[in-house]
Amino acid sequence: MDKEMSCGLWNVHQRLLYQFKESSGLLLSASPSGGLRIVLKWAEREAESA
Repeated sequence: MDKEMSCGLWNVHQRLLYQFKESSGLLLSASPSGGLRIVLKWAEREAESA
């Protein structure tokens, strides 16, 4: 956790990592039109065997 990420955002980021592995999480950046841009990123999970 760093000073730019709140506890709630950190929690969501960690849950995405846990559920969808390394290529997942939150990306925070400045929006070109002003404000904050948040991107949620996750990889599609493989189908589970029945």
